[in-house]
Amino acid sequence: MDFSDLARKSAEFVANLQGWAEIAILTNEDPLVELNIKQMLKSTKADGSPILPLYSKGYAKKKGFSKPNLRLSGDFHDEMLLTVTGRNYSITSSNFVTPFLEKRYTDKIFGIAPDNQAKAQSMNDKTFIELYFKWLRQ
Repeated sequence: MDFSDLARKSAEFVANLQGWAEIAILTNEDPLVELNIKQMLKSTKADGSPILPLYSKGYAKKKGFSKPNLRLSGDFHDEMLLTVTGRNYSITSSNFVTPFLEKRYTDKIFGIAPDNQAKAQSMNDKTFIELYFKWLRQ
């Protein structure tokens, strides 16, 4: 591949930057959703604040702790998914309890907390760069 081919391929990639950004983020769906789940298990919302209100006394006694982790059977966490629009993405769950949990704890239960933003960005950037170099080698 000569320099003109490289320049042409690079220009083609840049012309569809939005699409490549979406592919990079979607490639990392599982790790990004897993980051969100880990936050929930630590009773942390996407804005970094604690998930409140605390569990009721009776439910806390049954679970063995009072800070909500939004995990009962695992279905809610298992059905979490990522939606991408350009370089922006959102996380939700297709589980039937989602509206109840969002009403009780706010929709801020979904997303990547500030202390995980750099990790998420790094994953997406790495994948984006890998996609770029694969495109150039085609």
